[in-house]
Amino acid sequence: NYSSIDEKQNELSRFFIYPNPSTDEFEFTYSLLTPSNVSLNILDLTGKLILTTDLGYKLTGSYSSSIGIDNLSSGVYLVKLIAGGETFQRKMIKISN
Repeated sequence: NYSSIDEKQNELSRFFIYPNPSTDEFEFTYSLLTPSNVSLNILDLTGKLILTTDLGYKLTGSYSSSIGIDNLSSGVYLVKLIAGGETFQRKMIKISN
């Protein structure tokens, strides 16, 4: 099904985190196709919520922000951006300084 492939590629091009791996902070960028309330969650690999950040109501467009992770233990985490009815997910690796 071509439309689902196109939708998946569109989803993947709308949420980025960098640098990855990171030691103390990572930047994230995202694009909204419709105005939405936006939040960012960081979970460990067991699904436990480690951090949640309410980014507020955002209009259609592209955004960039950063979040400090120096208080996290080294390891792999899931970063979820929730915007309206959509959820975008990336893996993030935290390494020691």
